[in-house]
Amino acid sequence: MAGGAFAGVYDEGVNEGMLRVVPSGTAKGLKLFAPRGTDGLDPALWTDDGSSYVELHGGLTANFGEWYELAPGAEVTWSEYWYPVAGIGGVTFANTAVALSLVPAAGGLRLGLFPTEATEGQVIVALPGVETLTLDLQASPAAPFVRELGLPASVPSSGEVTVRLVDRARDDPRMDGGRPVAVKGGLEYTGCRAGRSAARQRA
Repeated sequence: MAGGAFAGVYDEGVNEGMLRVVPSGTAKGLKLFAPRGTDGLDPALWTDDGSSYVELHGGLTANFGEWYELAPGAEVTWSEYWYPVAGIGGVTFANTAVALSLVPAAGGLRLGLFPTEATEGQVIVALPGVETLTLDLQASPAAPFVRELGLPASVPSSGEVTVRLVDRARDDPRMDGGRPVAVKGGLEYTGCRAGRSAARQRA
């Protein structure tokens, strides 16, 4: 999966993956290499147990065959952040603080959050046709946050969903006694939700 400043791979069979978060304006290149497949390479080239793997590459160029030239004395630098993710069923959005999974489920949505460090706070979910949901959260890489969000039939079958994570220790974008608190981490995501009608029919 890829979107904006993140890219990654996720194996739903074992419910884990790897993410790369990088400034999208600098290292725009991205390539996924999966050698196993019907027309792929023989696994015996790299293993003796028949296993397979994938490679995720990133950099300044769009592919391996393209060159990036630096003038004498010039330099290009950037920082990127890699981390493993597991237990949330996939990834819809990610930043350096947390990975988000948001997918249709029977009667509503399935929300998953994988923080990169222990986090305590609130998750605020806003979508059309229902009152904003506020959930208490306590999660860590060893114990991700996963919830089934039941939604009334009046909620449209598609629309925009906003998810905000407020970390009590470091990040509170709301007002506290009339004073704004500095924002240092957390997550704010707005994206499209689709397919809930099909999920409701399967229930």
